Amino acid sequence: ERGHADVSAAAKIALPRVLGGRMDMALLPEVSLPGGTGEFTRGSVEPSFGFLWALSPADGWDLSGVAQVAAHGAGDGGRLRATAVSAALGRTWHDRGSVYVEAYRISEGALSRWALDAGASHLFGDDVAADVSAGRSITPSGGWFVAAGAAFRHLRR
Repeated sequence: ERGHADVSAAAKIALPRVLGGRMDMALLPEVSLPGGTGEFTRGSVEPSFGFLWALSPADGWDLSGVAQVAAHGAGDGGRLRATAVSAALGRTWHDRGSVYVEAYRISEGALSRWALDAGASHLFGDDVAADVSAGRSITPSGGWFVAAGAAFRHLRR
């Protein structure tokens, strides 16, 4: 089936750097708004909260991860708790781009799945980034996917 997904809005809040400035951390409150088509929408407003981290162990290499919890709409009008965790290894390939591989697990209620993907990201100026990725869900039944995204940064001065 083809279609488009719901739209999300988030605010990434940076925390103080640690490990001599080599590790960044941030909080990520987010809300998903219904508007997708067919099987690609949940049909409800869904809040979530995440913790993000990134470590630069060597020049040009990055390790990063996310831990997130969300309240997803259930068919009966209730809510299901959902969690997601991920870990990624990235490599800078020029001053405005990088490539990465990532593994992640998404759980919702009693359902859980693992996926692997790889992708590339590019900075268009200091405050706009875009990425594309492709991967495969490895549980429960598998399946290929592609994704694209964009991020816009607003700095308080």
